Amino acid sequence: MTLSDVSVSEHSSHPGAKNGVPACPEFFANDIYGGIHMDRYYLIGTPIAHSLSPSIMNTAFHRLSLDAHYDLMETDEGSLAETVSGLKAEGAGGWNVTMPVKQGMCRLCDELSTASRISGSVNTVRQSDGKLTGYTTDGIGLIRALADQGTKLGEHSGTRIRICGYDHPDELRGEIRDSGVLINATNVGMAGTGNSGGCLIPDSSFLPEGLFVYDVIYHPAETPLMKMARQAGCRTENGFSMLLGQAAASFEIWTGREMPLIADELSFPDVR
Repeated sequence: MTLSDVSVSEHSSHPGAKNGVPACPEFFANDIYGGIHMDRYYLIGTPIAHSLSPSIMNTAFHRLSLDAHYDLMETDEGSLAETVSGLKAEGAGGWNVTMPVKQGMCRLCDELSTASRISGSVNTVRQSDGKLTGYTTDGIGLIRALADQGTKLGEHSGTRIRICGYDHPDELRGEIRDSGVLINATNVGMAGTGNSGGCLIPDSSFLPEGLFVYDVIYHPAETPLMKMARQAGCRTENGFSMLLGQAAASFEIWTGREMPLIADELSFPDVR
């Protein structure tokens, strides 16, 4: 099974689709569902054709016998307002938000969680009676993913976190040398972007043996940074575990229920 096998919407034959991804929400109301009520959820952003979120969410909905469906909605900054307007009119229960519209979504929400206000970013929206509440579950997903690898972050963890730029190599080298974990929180190295072959670390001499390198990207399964780190003797992990963690948090926001453990039911050989 390839990424395209699991991520392209079953609605990709619709004339409004772009690269297998619906371009607008209007046809959902009375098209494939035939007017039958179903709670609908989406991922908006671009590029998203590779996303595993529909398979994750729809598997969870099915496991709990929820009358709900999750799909993709290709959206960029120029079409964000129109997309959100359409989703509101449709009565969508909520949607996830990815690059490059996480910041723009903040301005379109009626209310923001504390984390979203601080970060200026939204990756999960819940709609209730026409009111949009924005949340960010990325941090929760990352903390859960790192905890599974034995790294504790958060209050009272005793962990020092530094956010480093890459325009001062000597400073960056020193910070990495004194760290136990290096996290790439950018899209550099992500397939389908102009940065797909890139790596923010100049060379492997920056990566001491034994360092744990976590890349929030999961497509490709091994990014240029992860390959460099592996060859330098570092332990590596891609962002699939973070995706599952933030998906579980979004699921609970939308449904009020804990997302079932479904990792064993998912078959994504290209990312794990």
